[in-house]
Amino acid sequence: MTDDIDDRWERGAEKIAEVYAGNVAPIPKGVMPFYDVMLETIFGTVWNRSELPIRDRRLLIMGVIAASGSVETWKIQAQAALERGELSPDQLRECLI
Repeated sequence: MTDDIDDRWERGAEKIAEVYAGNVAPIPKGVMPFYDVMLETIFGTVWNRSELPIRDRRLLIMGVIAASGSVETWKIQAQAALERGELSPDQLRECLI
């Protein structure tokens, strides 16, 4: 079981770097238990599923973030989308409209 968790943590660390264009580095394993669970679950499992590409997952999460009014979190997603070439500035404006 520990090997599977270690594998998910490693996959999660790789995926978070990919999703955020290298601008979000993973916190070392074991420093924050909640972060470890988030990295293993959200990035090690969910964001690694092949049914939706990162761009589509990002659009969904950006809608949720916008609806919750979390401006700074939305900006982080928008910046990553621009840096990864997933969305253009015009497409980002359209997301808000």
